[in-house]
Amino acid sequence: MLIDEKEANYRIEGRDFNCSIDVTMFFVGGRWKMVLLWYLMNESRSFEELKKIIPNINNKMLSIQLQSLEADSFIVLEKVEGVEEEKYQLTEKGYTLIPMLRELASWGEMMAEKHGELIYLEE
Repeated sequence: MLIDEKEANYRIEGRDFNCSIDVTMFFVGGRWKMVLLWYLMNESRSFEELKKIIPNINNKMLSIQLQSLEADSFIVLEKVEGVEEEKYQLTEKGYTLIPMLRELASWGEMMAEKHGELIYLEE
């Protein structure tokens, strides 16, 4: 990438990144991380709640992705007061991703409407 008319890379934890998109994908890339962040955007949720609203993810993958998001300080697991339950919630750093998540969701909605159809699921 060019910065101030000079070739440059970002280096994080000994790994070189060719552009800022590469850095973004390093932290929140993959199939599930942004989906998890999306569902934590407006409320904290337990592991079981996340599993229920994202039925295509298996327990092991859900656990791995939550641990990764926690290790990168995007989410935190906190005990719910008065209840014997722990819930994941966004951190201040996690909230910085909301504008990007909203833009990606808007683009995805546009593409889904253009190339597919909305199907309501029976409960």
